[in-house]
Amino acid sequence: MSEADGGANMLNYIKESNNTIILSTIISGTHSCGGNSILHSIPITCETVIDKFNTVVVGISEIPDSGISAQFTPGYTENCIVKRSANITTLKESLSLFLGGDYSFNNLPSSYPSVLNPLLWWTTLNTQSIIPTFVDAGIETTVSIILRAAIQRSFPVKGISCKAEFYSDLELEVVFTSTGRTLAQLFVSFQLFVNFVCLMLAMIWLLTNDLIYPAILIARNQMCFTVMLTSNQKFAGVFSTNMDFHDLWVTYDKIGRVGESKDTSPNADSGIILLDHPKELRPLQRNKLYNF
Repeated sequence: MSEADGGANMLNYIKESNNTIILSTIISGTHSCGGNSILHSIPITCETVIDKFNTVVVGISEIPDSGISAQFTPGYTENCIVKRSANITTLKESLSLFLGGDYSFNNLPSSYPSVLNPLLWWTTLNTQSIIPTFVDAGIETTVSIILRAAIQRSFPVKGISCKAEFYSDLELEVVFTSTGRTLAQLFVSFQLFVNFVCLMLAMIWLLTNDLIYPAILIARNQMCFTVMLTSNQKFAGVFSTNMDFHDLWVTYDKIGRVGESKDTSPNADSGIILLDHPKELRPLQRNKLYNF
């Protein structure tokens, strides 16, 4: 079989010595790793030495937002801590298991006629002929692919998850300082105190025997208040119809009150509400029907 045929066979011998793995490789049918001289003389093998096998903690320092919530790429990685030297025997057993034993024979068929197997593409420029100057780096890359596949198939997999935080220029994060929290607590406490005082004042109004709610309604209704005030001849000339409602009410509050006319009987079921001088009125009573 020649390189032009595209097919090849890979013979491997794995040996462990002094915490080092030595992988000896012969690739038949090629002008590399003793491929064409295998039947005529002692073949020249390609040796790959694997050592310094360590367990390493890899930290992802930055994950930039790509705009897609399900896709993000590490900005850069860094070897944070080298914990200890790993058991290289485990790596050797994984590689041996993947290749089929310490002595292994593997076919490397071509994907297309006259095209090398994809594992050998690292040693060529046209996927057909192996370039001698590419053999060292190409075989090393091929062994790296095989080694990674062996680790993925035999080593236990353990994964952890972390919370990914994404920051947007369109969002604003507000953080309270200790001074801000203290001022907010003081403001809320003051507001609660004011609400409590208002509630106590309202309780006094609700529990009083004198009915003041109709007077509040009259004071809040500008038209009703103005009509009732101008209909009383006692206040003729005292108020001007052009006065502001607030000024009108403040002026009246000094000389008049809202109450029940003394002309009606105190024991009657109904009464009349008037705007008059305090001496002409008596307080409104609960459970009594009033008319304007």
